[in-house]
Amino acid sequence: PVQVKMEYGTDGHKKRKRPSLLVSKDGATNVVVPTKADGLATIKERPSIRSRNSIQRVPSTRESSGKPLDKSTTTTAGHHPLHGRAKAPGAKKRFTEHDVALLRDELDQLKDDLQAKDADYVQQEMQLRRDLVHELNKQLDSMKASYEVKLADVRAELDAANAATLKLTQEKSQLESLCEKLQEQIDECEDEIRRIEARHADELLDLQTF
Repeated sequence: PVQVKMEYGTDGHKKRKRPSLLVSKDGATNVVVPTKADGLATIKERPSIRSRNSIQRVPSTRESSGKPLDKSTTTTAGHHPLHGRAKAPGAKKRFTEHDVALLRDELDQLKDDLQAKDADYVQQEMQLRRDLVHELNKQLDSMKASYEVKLADVRAELDAANAATLKLTQEKSQLESLCEKLQEQIDECEDEIRRIEARHADELLDLQTF
């Protein structure tokens, strides 16, 4: 027997091939239908046209009611209201010289508007740059003034510290010179004391000899 292969059609469903025909030796034609035991789906015989037409059609709601359809609500395919306004697929709209002139005038107007907008944009950009530069200069001037005030304060403090250091240095020098003078006076006093003691000792010795 010939196996029937299952393939997919363009609609995404599996399509079925017709069963193969086998001719026997005696000339009889046999239809080979694969069974489920062969691992293939069984091909079902489609009903004939006569049997399909014999199926009773269920009447619709309008037919069962017996009321005629309203002609105003029903339109045929040839007299659809949108078909009257539809254009033939091959028809093309022809532009006259007047239409072309109007389009050119509109294009020129749009170009002029674009140039005017470009000029306005350039002017606004320049004004924005000027405002930005002015604001930056203003901030820089404010920062400069603040730093100058701080620098003046620091310089004043430094000058005061230098003056205090100089004063301390001068006072130290004066004290050192005063100490030297006092040390000299002490040395002179000690020498004078030693001379007086030596003279007293001589006088006592003279008195003792008498």
